[in-house]
Amino acid sequence: MNGLVVNLEVVRSRLSRSSNKEDVLAFAESAAAQGEVSVQMSEGVGALLSLIIGAVDARGRLRCSAMSESPEKLRFDLEPGLAERVLPPLTVLGTAVGFTAETSGADAVILSFPEQSSAGHKRHE
Repeated sequence: MNGLVVNLEVVRSRLSRSSNKEDVLAFAESAAAQGEVSVQMSEGVGALLSLIIGAVDARGRLRCSAMSESPEKLRFDLEPGLAERVLPPLTVLGTAVGFTAETSGADAVILSFPEQSSAGHKRHE
């Protein structure tokens, strides 16, 4: 995916120096922007997988719990340092799909999911 973005950026750059390629330049710029969004989403999904894998303890149990004050929040307990690494791409992914991510100290990530109030979505108890 990164190679695609780099190649599209090279095409855009070369075309910007030419005088008759406006349609192609606009396409290349749009493709480069879409490619960057794809890379960010892929990185976010990778961070989500790292979060889940990082929350598995030595006995194979997932260290994740719903927070008592808000069942729409999940706390993942991690090894120190992992929370800081996964937070930036999780934040980007969350913005795109509708959750927030924050750290709680150096060893936990909290994901918050807004309560759905429309008739088509039911809150799971």
